[in-house]
Amino acid sequence: MNNLTSTRCFIATLMLSMACTASTLAQNQPLSPKQPGAPWPDWELADFQPKSPRFNETYGRSHFHGQVTFVALLATWCSYCKTQIEKMEEMRKEFSANRIEVNFIVVNIDSGASEQDEFTSRCSFPLFQDTQLVDAFGLHQGGKDDYYIYNERGELSDFFPYRGNRESDLASPEGYANVKQA
Repeated sequence: MNNLTSTRCFIATLMLSMACTASTLAQNQPLSPKQPGAPWPDWELADFQPKSPRFNETYGRSHFHGQVTFVALLATWCSYCKTQIEKMEEMRKEFSANRIEVNFIVVNIDSGASEQDEFTSRCSFPLFQDTQLVDAFGLHQGGKDDYYIYNERGELSDFFPYRGNRESDLASPEGYANVKQA
C-alpha cells in the first residue's frame, strides 16, 4: 500500500513538472510575424520617396512607434500594386481629413529597385527599398501584396494576406472597407 502511494506521488509530481515545463516552453516561443500581438520586425531600410521628410535616410520601426502604422509589401513592377498604392494614398488623405493619425508605408520588393519612380509619383508617404541583406519581406514572413497593421506599441493588430479569407483589394469597396476598419 505504501509502495502504491509512493508511485502515485511520483507520477503526480512528474506530471506537474511536465505541465510547468510545457507552459514555460510555450511562453518562450516567439510569435509568428503574422500573429496578432507579434512585434513589428526590426528592420531599417532607405526611404526613396522624395516627398517624405526623411527622404534618402535609412530608418525603420522606431520612427513610427507611438502611432498606428499600415505596412504594405508591394512591387513597383506590379500593375496591381500601383493601384493599391494609389488607394492607400486616398485612404491616408481620408484619415488625415478626419484628424486620424495613421502612418502608411510601403516596402518595395528587392527586385523592384530599378523602377522606384512607378511608386513615387502615386503617393506622398514613405517608400522603403528592401534589399537582399535586410530582407524585410522575409522578416515579416510575407509575400507581395500582404498588408500588416501595427498598433501604437508596434504590435501587429491585423494581417491581410493577399487572397486571404477577407477581401483586401483596396480597389474594391469591400476590400477598402475591410482594411480601413482594421
